[in-house]
Amino acid sequence: MTRKSIFILFFLCVFVFNSSKRHTRLDWDVFGYYLYLPAQFIYDDIHLEKKEVWLNPIIEKYHTTEGFYQAYKGPKDKLVMKYTMGLSFVYAPFFFVADFMAMLFHFDRDGFSPPYQWMMMLCALFFSLLGIYYLFKILSLYFSETIVFATIALLVFGSNYFVMTAYDGLMPHNFIFTFFAIMLYNTIKWYEVQKLKYAITIGFCIGISVLIRPTSAVVVIIPLLWKVWSLDSMRARIKLFIHKFYHLFVIGGVAFLVILPQLIYWKSVSGQWLFYSYPGEKIQLSKPHLLNVLFSYKKGWLLYTPLMCFAIWGFVSLFKKHRELFLPVFIFFIVNTYLVSCWDCWWYGGSFAQRPFVESYVFMAFPLAAFIHYLSLKKQLVVITALVLSLVIIHLNLFQTHQAENGILHTTLTTKEYYWRVFLKGEATEEDKRWLEPAQYADGKDALNLSLKYDKVYSSNLSLNESSALLNAGTAFSKSITVTANLGYDVQDNYLITSVMADTNTANTSSDITAHLVTVINKDGKLYKYRSRDFNYSDIKNTKAPIDLSVLIPPQANNKNYEILSYVYIDGDKKMKLLNLTATVLKAVK
Repeated sequence: MTRKSIFILFFLCVFVFNSSKRHTRLDWDVFGYYLYLPAQFIYDDIHLEKKEVWLNPIIEKYHTTEGFYQAYKGPKDKLVMKYTMGLSFVYAPFFFVADFMAMLFHFDRDGFSPPYQWMMMLCALFFSLLGIYYLFKILSLYFSETIVFATIALLVFGSNYFVMTAYDGLMPHNFIFTFFAIMLYNTIKWYEVQKLKYAITIGFCIGISVLIRPTSAVVVIIPLLWKVWSLDSMRARIKLFIHKFYHLFVIGGVAFLVILPQLIYWKSVSGQWLFYSYPGEKIQLSKPHLLNVLFSYKKGWLLYTPLMCFAIWGFVSLFKKHRELFLPVFIFFIVNTYLVSCWDCWWYGGSFAQRPFVESYVFMAFPLAAFIHYLSLKKQLVVITALVLSLVIIHLNLFQTHQAENGILHTTLTTKEYYWRVFLKGEATEEDKRWLEPAQYADGKDALNLSLKYDKVYSSNLSLNESSALLNAGTAFSKSITVTANLGYDVQDNYLITSVMADTNTANTSSDITAHLVTVINKDGKLYKYRSRDFNYSDIKNTKAPIDLSVLIPPQANNKNYEILSYVYIDGDKKMKLLNLTATVLKAVK
């Protein structure tokens, strides 16, 4: 049995074991990518016009999502799918087999019963193995079998490729990885001999990758610049493109035909051929989050996938030994990294490490392999040290994957303090969890721990005069009380209690008023935590005590980089007269 066979067999066992522990694989974002198939082929409702009839019961039965964020009302007052339909194309063959099995073996033909779950698991596994197979073939053209085996073993088990295949294999990254690998292999073959079948395959892989995630369009850098490394090679490339222009036309045409169904769908539901389907989320090219994306404790790529430090280092070796491969891979790495950092939700939701980099590992495998080859030529002590370090990286990756999947290492709220408190720990205590970054937005109070006693350590009243006390359409926001977070005390179990009282005389306060008591915690001038409580005239009139809002002060907020503000604002063209606004800090007595 070859090393390749042993590796694939082991990966297969790991994949099946981890996937079998999932109750459902068709949930959250995957639910949105998959939804096109049952909507069209089972319920004949691609526009989700009969959502209440079939979709709501599916969500309730299979717990596929909390809050239906996978579609929203567009400009024609029709529901528009948030996610593009690329993955539904990839899922489709397995879906149709599952649909036949459901009818044959008398399972519910609803798109989510066990046959559909089983076949989707097989779909993810098939594409995982296909991607690894093609990467083996590609790297074997440039490196020895030992180097190739070590490179792929490290990529799979030492990076977040593992979590995005063995645990979350139905997410886009597993599939785009595979299509990138197939595209690269056919690119290499096309430059050897310009056959039309290679051009068609390249066009299809680019098209389906873009249809899965539009930002995948950055991959065109690779086929355009493959083996370009000098001005002479660039001139030769331009001549080749001119000579084989119709092949480029075929590549673009095939890619367009793959994307065309999405354009038709957008036109039918929105009236527009091109429609931006991510409301509230966008790429801001002028506002990259490079340092956070690469190094932050919240979701730093190089912190949670340190293996990529060696891949980046390996660009030096790649330049020296395979200069013809260096330029396209390096340019792709720079452009892709910048593009990833420009998404305003730069941590990309609840996933371990930076998932949008996973598909790029097809190309990062080259500098990593070059680095491994460079180390293999060193003295035995260096080789042994590198081997030990590799095992440490794999262990850390697998252990932190376990932590993330079991809620120990939080995938969106980890801070520096919390990271080190749970580092290599099998559980997180309540004391540890106090060091998590707070959920940024939430309505209502942070519940006061009534099992503890509290001392008042700080209090401040907003100074009000006749003018500042009155809120109306022109002045909807009150002045703020500023609480200095750096108060010099232990902030564990400390709360800020903000209280407001208002005049109940309807001459000063509208009887149909809606108001909000707010506390905001800013870090370095940016929003860190927001809590609010709504109240109305009845609350003011019927409650003798002030309206209050309790907010837990995060322990990390006890330094000068944090600012705590409390204020009141009202809705619409109403009015309200404030009588008092107070902020009090309570310290737990241990």
